[in-house]
Amino acid sequence: MKKLKTSLLFLASLILLILCAGCNDDSSSTEPEIVNTAPTADFMVNPENGTIETLFTFDASYSSDEEDEVDDLMVRFDFDGDNQFDTDWTTEKTATHIYDTVGNYMVKLEVKDSGEMISEKVKEVVVNEIPNTAPTADFMVNPENGTIETLFTFDASYSSDEEDSIDDLMVRFDFDGDNQFDTDWTTEKTATHTYDTAGNYMVKLEVKDSGELVSEKVKEVVVNESSVPEDMILVEGGTFNMGNVIDDPYGNEDEKPVHEVTVGSFYMSKYEVTNAEYCEFLNSEGNQEEGGSTWLNITDPACHIEESNGVFVPKSGKDDYPVILVTWYGAKAYCEWKDGRLPTEAEWEYAARGGNSSNGYKYAGSNNLDEVAWYYSNSENPDNNMYGGKGSHIVGQKLPNEIEIYDMSGNAWEWCNDWYDLEYYSNSPSNNPQGPSSGEKRVFRGGSWRHHEKSARVANRSYGPPSASGFNVGFRLVMNTK
Repeated sequence: MKKLKTSLLFLASLILLILCAGCNDDSSSTEPEIVNTAPTADFMVNPENGTIETLFTFDASYSSDEEDEVDDLMVRFDFDGDNQFDTDWTTEKTATHIYDTVGNYMVKLEVKDSGEMISEKVKEVVVNEIPNTAPTADFMVNPENGTIETLFTFDASYSSDEEDSIDDLMVRFDFDGDNQFDTDWTTEKTATHTYDTAGNYMVKLEVKDSGELVSEKVKEVVVNESSVPEDMILVEGGTFNMGNVIDDPYGNEDEKPVHEVTVGSFYMSKYEVTNAEYCEFLNSEGNQEEGGSTWLNITDPACHIEESNGVFVPKSGKDDYPVILVTWYGAKAYCEWKDGRLPTEAEWEYAARGGNSSNGYKYAGSNNLDEVAWYYSNSENPDNNMYGGKGSHIVGQKLPNEIEIYDMSGNAWEWCNDWYDLEYYSNSPSNNPQGPSSGEKRVFRGGSWRHHEKSARVANRSYGPPSASGFNVGFRLVMNTK
């Protein structure tokens, strides 16, 4: 019995030894399996709220994962909350989006790790209307003050708006301050207006933006009575080609070369100075001697002015005929008495051609000389028989030129201020030429009742001693603009 117990104990020990040996056998051991966890999806929106013009930035770099680096995570966005993803899977963590419709959007981010596990995050983005602020109305007036002849320019381009560009703003003007708008709504920012009555006008500008908000600005414009002397025409400055422009075969060498000239604005008398007007001057200043001759050769039988008891008067019926037999000195003295001057030769030709309204006529106002001039072929005048039944005529009887000036072709030659120089056109300044600095003879222009078509051309030049007078030579007045 004792022997049997011993044998059983030995057998139990052997079994235990075998079991222990099996536990130490590395070939039969196994590693525990690694478990993949889903990533954590998170993102930031900048800005959190905005408008339909806002560029929203979505940043998924705030996501994370236990096993993968953030750079290795794949992301995609659904900006509209419609479960249609707007970006493809990518490791790029930022995306941008602009909404074209106002609303509250549930933006979804999905994040996928290397084990294909996906998590999501949803955030709300609020998209508002663009806040509309009223425009700022402002305008400039040029000139700020003027007369009833002034063309005022109103410029609303000084207005502004926070949301709209200046080109998109609508404007309208009330020029008279009577709350009756004189222009319709338009995106054109400039408008012009001439007032026909002197006064102080409160000009109103209204500016409207795309949101229908309207602002206004009021400025005062002072309009004075006419500053233009009676029967004076404003000749607006400009640039023209001076000389024998049309290469007329009647042209003379002193009309060449044709050259570009710019003149400033000036006033010119609508008509040649008349006998009645010159008598006013003589009765104020007398018939003085200058340059070796009296201003008016009153002793010539052809003179239309006579002196009686120290008073100068036009001969019967000759009040409105052009004054003749006046020297250059006499013409200049009259102009200065009227606070004016004689025209330069360039000014004379520019005005004769029609200024900046020129139609390029050969004569002053027409290519048909009979329409605009008294010249040798049509100057018969039984009331003023000065030579062979012909003579000068009352001013303003023919058609005017393009700027409403009469008789710049024909009737009477007209003194200009310039000395004459045959070669002057070759070296004339281009800007407001004043003629040579010295000379022996002065320029006169326009032809006369006693001369043929050639002399009546606007390009034709003639000349004479400043102390000389002729029964077909007169002048007209020019005044500077203020």
